[in-house]
Amino acid sequence: MALVGDVIVRVREAGPDPSSFIGIPTFAFASAAGSIPNGTWYFVLTTINQWGESAPTAEQSIILTGGGVSALQINTVVLPPGGIGYRVYFGPSPGAEYGYIQTLGAGNTTISTLASLSPGVPPNHATGMNPDTNGSFVSSYTAFRWLNNALQKATKVAGGLPLLTGVQAIEGQGMYRIPGRWIHFVTGWFDGWPFQFGRKSDVFLRNTMSGITGIVSMEQGVDTSVIQLWPQPNRTGASTTANGLVAGPGPTQDQQIAVVNATGFLPLGLCKIDDEIIGYSGINSNLLTGIIRGLGGTLIVSHLSGVAVTELNLRLSGYVLPVDYAPGDSAKTLPIPPAWDEPLIDYLIAQFKKSELDNQAALGIEKQFEESIRKIAKESRPRTGPAQIGSVGLEVMPGAWGGGTLIPVLTGLFSLIYLLA
Repeated sequence: MALVGDVIVRVREAGPDPSSFIGIPTFAFASAAGSIPNGTWYFVLTTINQWGESAPTAEQSIILTGGGVSALQINTVVLPPGGIGYRVYFGPSPGAEYGYIQTLGAGNTTISTLASLSPGVPPNHATGMNPDTNGSFVSSYTAFRWLNNALQKATKVAGGLPLLTGVQAIEGQGMYRIPGRWIHFVTGWFDGWPFQFGRKSDVFLRNTMSGITGIVSMEQGVDTSVIQLWPQPNRTGASTTANGLVAGPGPTQDQQIAVVNATGFLPLGLCKIDDEIIGYSGINSNLLTGIIRGLGGTLIVSHLSGVAVTELNLRLSGYVLPVDYAPGDSAKTLPIPPAWDEPLIDYLIAQFKKSELDNQAALGIEKQFEESIRKIAKESRPRTGPAQIGSVGLEVMPGAWGGGTLIPVLTGLFSLIYLLA
């Protein structure tokens, strides 16, 4: 998924009206144990973020003499606003740094062997924008307001943003608050069983009755939505804790998650760690496997060992209204269909045109924006209805609690579908 800052950066590049660039880090350094050849070595640091690097720091040198003093250690790192990590470029002579080590966060870095370096030279100028800062022409608050307007208009044209979410069902509990500004739900499952979205009058409220939930109704929807389940769930979603660090963004994020005890978890489903929703498609002993991170518009982040891992055995998908973003939100995931990126950028470019008093060009671009969103929404809708599988002469597909869909099979090109009350 795109980040909020991805759209802001691309629009500012097209403006052109770049934001401020991320600054350089501050740090301390010392020698440490390692196997780098003796001599004087030179290095610089840069800050990194999702959109590039800062300019390099002033070049520093260190004399390595062997005897336990043959490595460079960087510590006491302070990252500037917008930075997510840093690089240390290292080389044998002034201006000849030829490799680097990259560290996410502000932790210590030790270069103890030349083999640990990735090839690369320091940039000669800053490339990493901080999308949360002002440009020379348009302020950050204006750019984010334009983005919010684009999302509102696109959502109105498309009928909502598709989203998947989940909550932990509690045995016997009938009402649940679902975070988000939901327009309507489309599909839902309790413990993997699909349920029917009905009217409020379809839900029985006289007595509690635990079982496999069959009917769900929307009771309230403003900033969050409240739903009612009947029968009330007969199982509470499982809970455990993480058995080790759950790595954040990086090459290890989509492997597996070790938990203390996976007993009670469904073989496939959703779980929540801190605020991140994660899908998994298998359990191997106490490992959740086949995971997909950052679902439901949540951020992929690192999680400490011992934090709660909660099964979300009440799973829902549907359409929501967009949330509003403000400067400081650039690293948040933008939960939009992938094809929306370009139309959103078109809309923001149109606002640049308006600010230049080129209203005719702006109106043309806005019209193109709406047409693109409408086309994407049309092409993404399901194109087929109920389908019969196999050669049986009569199929009854499950529907609401009161009946199903009867599909008789006819020889030739056509079939008739009758709905049973």
